Amino acid sequence: MKDHWSLVASILCVLAFASSVDSKLETRLGILETSGGDYYCISYIPSLSKIPSKSDSQTFQISSLINFTHVDTCNPNDESVVTDSKNKIPFISGNNDLGNCSIAERAKNLQDSGALGILSDGTVHGEFTPNQFKITIPVISAMKNDIYKLSTTESSESTFRIYHLDHSFLFDPAILALFLMATGTVLLGSFLSGYFSKNKRKGFVSGESGDHTAAQSQTLQPQSITNIQDEDASVSITPLKVIIYVIFMSCFLVTIYFFSSYIIYGLIGLYILLSITSTYSIFEPLVMCSYSKCSGLPTCFFPKWKCMEFRQILLLVFCIALSVVWFIYRKEPWIWIIQDFLGILICLLLMRDVRLPSLKICTLLLSLLLFYDIFFVFITPYFTKDGESVMVDVALGGDSGETFPIVLIVPRMLSLKKICYSNVMMLGLGDIALPGLLVSYCYSFDVHMEKPCKIYWICANIGYIIGLIITDVSLLLSGAAQPALLYLVPCTLVPTFLVALCRGEFKTIWNGGPFPSLELNHS
Repeated sequence: MKDHWSLVASILCVLAFASSVDSKLETRLGILETSGGDYYCISYIPSLSKIPSKSDSQTFQISSLINFTHVDTCNPNDESVVTDSKNKIPFISGNNDLGNCSIAERAKNLQDSGALGILSDGTVHGEFTPNQFKITIPVISAMKNDIYKLSTTESSESTFRIYHLDHSFLFDPAILALFLMATGTVLLGSFLSGYFSKNKRKGFVSGESGDHTAAQSQTLQPQSITNIQDEDASVSITPLKVIIYVIFMSCFLVTIYFFSSYIIYGLIGLYILLSITSTYSIFEPLVMCSYSKCSGLPTCFFPKWKCMEFRQILLLVFCIALSVVWFIYRKEPWIWIIQDFLGILICLLLMRDVRLPSLKICTLLLSLLLFYDIFFVFITPYFTKDGESVMVDVALGGDSGETFPIVLIVPRMLSLKKICYSNVMMLGLGDIALPGLLVSYCYSFDVHMEKPCKIYWICANIGYIIGLIITDVSLLLSGAAQPALLYLVPCTLVPTFLVALCRGEFKTIWNGGPFPSLELNHS
């Protein structure tokens, strides 16, 4: 039964990719700071207008803001453009029928009329030839609600200044926390996979001679639920099954996209059951080997599990309580601690129990998921009505008002970053568990080939670390979320290929080696 949950975990992890789509013109973010201590996020186009740093920022009067949403700023001879914009900062909008020119042309007309700057709501047509005009005044965009708040709630005597986010603000310690959690999970999960795989096979050999003795035992011993059905039949993962799996995931993702309001709570319920199973499965071996059985403690008998010790029941109650606490307080700001804990355990369960049989299967699976990720993040915005990617919409819960907890989250620690970005940084569980399956296979290969230095496992882990670093650097430089698999898949596969070629073991690791095929068990 635990392997059913492993399959569920793999399905949920594939949903855990989210990114954003770049616009045609590069935009950057900045801050509008008022003398009253309020902060607003702004954006600007570097090829159109430069925004100073905080130390060089210029101060403007709130009273200099003027509403130009009714003015045809495309016409340089318009009376309002000529007379009313001098020493003012016009607020312009594209949500009208007045003019059909670019933001660059509007900026040129207003600059020539003596405007101090331009504030837009982002709806103005933005395509233009870079450096077409020499614009020296700041041209910025802000959310319409922020503009309304700025012009109505601030005192007319107040001042404000604008500046860009310095590169010193780009690195947030939350990135380091996510990095350590991800790399630590892959390291531990891959180790557990190889360790359990080796011990299971040892158990198969010794179990054949011990069945008769166990049958004669008159004492019913408590059994580990996670070890039940170890001798069940297993099915090899074939390339065809991998392809069918990815096709199924694509259909499943599209279904969630169209029916998110109806499906999201079912998925949350599935996540709760999976988190309970993962927590119990990971901690039960530790609980069972922590101390010898105490005869004085009660033992409960169940038809499926035969019997459970009191310590197992307490562990199960703890697992259920932890997931229930997450569900009740899932929208509280501090719940990220429990959500990350549960997410790590889900990844560990997936890497421990889903064992890919060969490097060929690993390569096929990760390559298909890489294209899957790229398609649903970068291609689907061209087909959706709102221009949002299917992957992002699903990750954010669509119109349901809920978010699907398939990510590790860490609150941002820099206050200025919270103004323009979400309050948390996220990393999808799939960006951890799916490359982790390859790292797990490398460790199992090293174990079964009796390699003392674990060369494949070490190289795969280093590759994952490098890939995650590249992802974080890309995130810092672009200011937008990145599809981590785009970097993680090559950085983990290529070192594995190179080591195998240098050692003359490529055929062996590609086909799965001479040891018994690593298989995905199912009940």
